[in-house]
Amino acid sequence: MANLLASRIYWSVGEAERLKGSAPSYPEIIVVYHENFGRLFKNGYLLAFLQNLFREDKLYADKLFKVCSLTGPDGSEARKTFETFSQKFQRYFKGYELNSFMRIVAKPETTVINLRQLMALLNSSDATLWERSKWMFDGHFRFLDGQLNKS
Repeated sequence: MANLLASRIYWSVGEAERLKGSAPSYPEIIVVYHENFGRLFKNGYLLAFLQNLFREDKLYADKLFKVCSLTGPDGSEARKTFETFSQKFQRYFKGYELNSFMRIVAKPETTVINLRQLMALLNSSDATLWERSKWMFDGHFRFLDGQLNKS
């Protein structure tokens, strides 16, 4: 059932794009789906399936996630605004990747923070410890190292 639904939604994206002559919005895709396959699913479910196709890199979406496309960017201007999920993920989370469960994990070369060390730092008044730990507060996004935090 899921494969049939996914293929119908995928087809609806292509058909909406063909009818419009450009990347369709999500409501336009949902209308095409309903007109061709009926109203078996509520719009929210169809949107969730559309987002899943995007997560599987089967669709391109604009950076604001308002329209999507099967064929991706056409022309240099569109290349600046359309991207796959993987491209979007890399733009936001440099140094990180998704594991097989779609969980964000640090690449081996990525600096991460240990929660126990961070808590020790925050509870400390040692100025040298604060100096050595300035890198944690340089404005860059970081995840924890994934170590168990036993008390």
